[in-house]
Amino acid sequence: MHIVCDNPKRVSKIPKLSQEVTQISYYITREEIETVQLYAKPGLLQKFEIYKQKKGADKKPSTFLINEQGVTTVKKYQYVYDLWRNRPDDLVKAIELTKQLMKKKKLLRGYLDRGYLADLLKTGK
Repeated sequence: MHIVCDNPKRVSKIPKLSQEVTQISYYITREEIETVQLYAKPGLLQKFEIYKQKKGADKKPSTFLINEQGVTTVKKYQYVYDLWRNRPDDLVKAIELTKQLMKKKKLLRGYLDRGYLADLLKTGK
């Protein structure tokens, strides 16, 4: 069973409820969903890097997208769908690049049994 969530501390109660579930894999999306969106438009990632240098700025991609880019629906399904629906290859690349960033930030340090969104992708590699 695969569980996608944004909290690495989450533990499912399903194994206790069903003996049919023998293995659970967790994929953590904290910051990933918003970071992936930074790859949707040219120059957006660079603008985010500049934004992070501002004194007192909240360093989260979601705050940047909301406050600096005016994207109030940053976490809504329809916004994300519309952003990527005609560019699935670009989305896959953005998800893979985001994994590299998340690994550098060591967001899953101490959670060896947790994966990233990109780990769910089937690639020809």
